[in-house]
This record gives sequence, C-alpha cells and structure tokens, in this order.
Amino acid sequence: MKCNIYLIIILISSLFLCSCSNTASKKNPSIQADDFRIQNNKVKVGIEQQKNKIIELEKLIGELNSRIVYQENMLNTLSEELKDQLEAMNRYNSSNSEVTTTLIKMSLRY
Repeated sequence: MKCNIYLIIILISSLFLCSCSNTASKKNPSIQADDFRIQNNKVKVGIEQQKNKIIELEKLIGELNSRIVYQENMLNTLSEELKDQLEAMNRYNSSNSEVTTTLIKMSLRY
C-alpha cells in the first residue's frame, strides 16, 4: 500500500512537472505571428534601404561615367590642338631655317 501511494505521488508530480514545462516553453500562436511579422517588416525595411543605396550608387556611377566621357573629349581636343601647334612649330622652324640659310648665303656674297 505504501508503495502504491509513493507511485501515485511520483506519477502525479511527474505529470505536473511535464505539463508545466510544456506550457512554459510554448508561445501563444498570436505572439509567434506577431514576432514573425516584426521580423518580416525588419527584413523589408532592410531590403528597401539596400534598394535605395543601389539607386544612389547607380546615379553616382552615371555621373562618374559622364565625367569620364567629358574628360576623354577634352583630352582628345587638347591632343588635336597640341598636334596642330607642333605642326605649326615645325613649319616655323623649317621656314626659319630657310631664312637663316638664305641670309648666310647673302652675307657670304657681299
């Protein structure tokens, strides 16, 4: 009889402990849904922030590409001007040398 009482006490206490531990660890489904919505909203906000950063970076890339094209055009223009000036200097040097040669020849004759 004593053994049966002990068994009943152990059985009731173990049932009580099991039932308490299960309810404490489980959340209310509405709380779980709220947590899921909060996490989902955080992810959506993060995605929107990343999209905005991508848009800003794409604008910056466009501006930089425009600057590169402008600089390339300026470089080509300056390169052409430099070539023209070098040709003019070469023509000047060539004509100057002809004048110098002519002057030398004239001075030798007199």
